Amino acid sequence: MLSFFSNSCRGYVSHRAKRSIRNLRKYTTQPVAVEIPLTETPIAKEPKLIIKCKNSALDFYDAPQNQHNHFTPIVLASRGWLHRKSANDYFILYPDGSPESPSTDLDPTITFEESNLSRQILDNLKENDLKYPSAIQRKSIPVLLSGKNSVIAAETGCGKTLAYLLPVLEQITRWKHLSPDRNVNAPLGLILSPSRDLTSQLGAVAKKIAADTGIKIRVVIGGKTKQLMINPLVDDIDLLIGSFGAVSKLTNSGVYDMTFVRHVVLDEADTLFDESFVAQLRHFLKKIRFSFAGPESPDEFPRSSQMTLVSATMPHSLPEVLDEIVNTDSLTHLTSEKLHYVLPQVTQKFIRLNQSARAPEILRIVKGNIAKGWQTLVFCNTTKSAEWLFLFLSEMGIRCCCTHGAVPARLRLDKFAQFQHGEVSVLTTTDACSRGLDTVNVRHVVNFDFPLYTADYIHRCGRTGRLGNNERCYITNFISSERDVKLLQRIEESIRTSSPLPNVNANITKIIINTIQHNINKAQKQATAHYGADILAKR
Repeated sequence: MLSFFSNSCRGYVSHRAKRSIRNLRKYTTQPVAVEIPLTETPIAKEPKLIIKCKNSALDFYDAPQNQHNHFTPIVLASRGWLHRKSANDYFILYPDGSPESPSTDLDPTITFEESNLSRQILDNLKENDLKYPSAIQRKSIPVLLSGKNSVIAAETGCGKTLAYLLPVLEQITRWKHLSPDRNVNAPLGLILSPSRDLTSQLGAVAKKIAADTGIKIRVVIGGKTKQLMINPLVDDIDLLIGSFGAVSKLTNSGVYDMTFVRHVVLDEADTLFDESFVAQLRHFLKKIRFSFAGPESPDEFPRSSQMTLVSATMPHSLPEVLDEIVNTDSLTHLTSEKLHYVLPQVTQKFIRLNQSARAPEILRIVKGNIAKGWQTLVFCNTTKSAEWLFLFLSEMGIRCCCTHGAVPARLRLDKFAQFQHGEVSVLTTTDACSRGLDTVNVRHVVNFDFPLYTADYIHRCGRTGRLGNNERCYITNFISSERDVKLLQRIEESIRTSSPLPNVNANITKIIINTIQHNINKAQKQATAHYGADILAKR
C-alpha cells in the first residue's frame, strides 16, 4: 500500500514538471545574447607614508582621513619630548612619500636652447653639463630678460643662481654695444651677497658661464678693502660681484662708479634686509636710479636700473627700505610651490637625545657615512661647539676640518674647498656655511645643535639634496633641549597640516630685540604681581 502511494506521488510530480517545461518552451522567446561592458574596478592606492614614528600608532599618511580640518586636535610624535623618559625616541620624515627615490623638477623636454640666450652662453652651459633648466629657471629667465624688477623666492638648491645669472650675462652682452663711453671701474651689472664665501662661489660660477663671451668680471671680497682703497685695480668692468660691505666701502671711497649699473641683484636678500645691514643698504642703493615704470625698449641702453631680489626665505612683506628706492608694485614675484616648506626630496630623521648621548651618535653616523663614501656636513650653533666637535672627531681618527665665522676668509675658503673636492669627508661648521654655498656632493647633513630659528633650519637643510644630486640624501636632527623641542613641534605641526613653516624671517637682529623686549615685559609683569606697582614706582 505504501509502495503504491509513493509511486503515485512520484508520477504526479513528474507529470507536473513535464507540463511546466512544455509551457515554458511554448511561451518563452528565444534567448538573445546581451553584451555587458565590463569596467575595471579602480584599485585603491595605498596611502603614502609621510611620517614614520618609533611608536607606529603615531605614523602619518598622505590620506584623505588625515587631512587637517581645524576642528580635530593634532597629535604630534614629539608631543611628549619635554619629558626625560622620551630619550631615544625618534620619527622619520619622508616628505615626498617615497623613501627610495629622490624627486626632481627638471623637464627633459625643455632645454636652455629655448631660453633666448646667446650661442656662446649656451655652449658654456653644455660644457658644464647643464642641459635642462629647473622650474624656477624656466619661470625667471624670460621675466628678467624683459627688464622687469623681480623677486625670486624659491627653496634652497633649486637653481636660483643661474635663474638670475644667465639673464644678467645675456643683458650685459647686449648693453656692451649700446652703452656710451664708460669710465674704468664702471660696471653694467652688480651682484651683492652678504658673505665672502658666497661671493667667491658666485664669481667662480659666473666666470665659467661667461667664458669666451668678452664679459669682464671682477670679484671683490672683504679682508683687503683698505689695500684696495690705497692701491685700487683700474680696468674696464662689465660685471661686479662682491660682498656688500666691501663694495659699499670701495664705492664710497670712489674706487667704483655705479653710474652705468643697469641691473642690481641682491642675493640672499633677506639677510641683507637684516637691521644690521639695512641702514648701509639704503644709503648705498640710493646711488643707483631704479626703474619705476617697468621695462624699457630692448634696442636702447636703459635709462635706469633693474632690481632683482633673491632668497630662499623671503619675508612675507618686503621691508620699508624698498619704498624709498624702487616701486614695490613693479616687482614681479617669481616663487615656487615649495617655498617655506620642508624639502620634498630629502629624508629627515629627528632624534630625541640627551646632551651626553650626542657625541657617540654623531661618531656612529660619521663612521657609517665614511664607509659608504658619503660626505657629511655637521652644523653647530656656536664656534666653540664646532671646534670641540672637530677635536672630538679628530681624536677618534676621523679626517675632518672645521670652519666658522671667526676663521679668516681666505683660510675658510681653503678649508671649504678641501671639503668640496673630497679631500676630507666631514666638515663641522656654523651657520657661516648654511647659505648659498654649493654643496651638491653632500649626502648627509647633521644638525648636531638644532638651529635657533626656522630660517636657519631651512638653509641648513638646503645644503643637501641640491639640483644636480640625483642620489637619496639625508638630514639628521639632534633634539636635546626644551627650545629644540618647541621649534620642532612647530615644524612637525606644519608638516601634518601641509602648511608653510612658521616664522620664516631672517631678520635675526629684530627677532633678538623683540625677544629681549618680550622677556623684559614679562619680568616687569611678574615683579608687579609680586611686589605691587606702588613699590616698583618708588624704586
